Amino acid sequence: MRERVEWDQAVVLSVARGIESDADKVMQWFTHDGIDEFDGKTARQMVDEGATARLLDMLITIRNGHRDR
Repeated sequence: MRERVEWDQAVVLSVARGIESDADKVMQWFTHDGIDEFDGKTARQMVDEGATARLLDMLITIRNGHRDR
């Protein structure tokens, strides 16, 4: 199970780096910044809860220049 979480984390971070090239900012976002669309949960919390697909959908929407909020 832990391997899956690590894999999901790597995928999320890779997609996030496609939006923000500064690795430090990406890690700050992943571990500390609450996401409004997910009731203030961090990306790390989303991955840990198994909600990686929802998180990736949001990131891809942002990368494509769209965001609901």
